[in-house]
Amino acid sequence: MIVPLPSPNCPRCGTPFASEFAMIESPSHICGVCRKTPPSFDTAVSGGEYAGPLRDLLHTFKFRMRPDLAHYIAALTLKRVPLPCADAIIAVPLHPGRLRAR
Repeated sequence: MIVPLPSPNCPRCGTPFASEFAMIESPSHICGVCRKTPPSFDTAVSGGEYAGPLRDLLHTFKFRMRPDLAHYIAALTLKRVPLPCADAIIAVPLHPGRLRAR
């Protein structure tokens, strides 16, 4: 089962807060990392915790050259991530050295 990220999360980067009470007083509270070094994006969201079946699925897609899984991953993303608020969905490109190693 793909596990959603625990709540509450930083509304900027999506990182879960250590305490469930982190946003009670300030619903727009952002994490210390985002306050110290603001990211160049407005919001990041995740379809689930990078562990278990989701990690296995992504590793299979990336490292076992299974492009046929792209449609399943896209459907999963559309199901779990609120896309109407997104300007773009981008893949993080692989570093050329890592690509050569593969």
